[in-house]
Amino acid sequence: MVHQCGRNPRPARLLLIAFAFGVLTCCVWIYTYAQRRLAAIAYIESNGGSVEFLDDPAWLPEGISLPYWLWTVNRINTGERPDFDFAHVAVLRETEYLECSHVDDLRMQHIGRLRRLEGIEVSDSTITDAGLAPLRNCRRLGSLVITSSKITGQ
Repeated sequence: MVHQCGRNPRPARLLLIAFAFGVLTCCVWIYTYAQRRLAAIAYIESNGGSVEFLDDPAWLPEGISLPYWLWTVNRINTGERPDFDFAHVAVLRETEYLECSHVDDLRMQHIGRLRRLEGIEVSDSTITDAGLAPLRNCRRLGSLVITSSKITGQ
């Protein structure tokens, strides 16, 4: 159908539908992202760990605050549970410092997903030389303290 002015309204309508679909997709992604982060934080805290956040960014106007699930995670302490699931830690990828115990090579794979990690303190671990390989992904890593491990340095 052609309008009186000679223009076809279909492209505009399709563009509007595509835009609405894009906005909806973004909203679903943000909601899913927030739910995964909140679930990870709840798991860590309910299993004896703690999560510390950085303050709001300096560029935010006075009086405006980001929701805490969007804040950058400064430090995670996983507590002392030997059955702690490190997959929840890997969800919080922007974590800068990690304190954990009872870490093995499999759990190190999850830790290797924390790309912004600057420091790790590991105690009571069974990490081997192969378990250190995932830390190659942590380009900012400047401090690594591991006690009670099976690392030989080979």
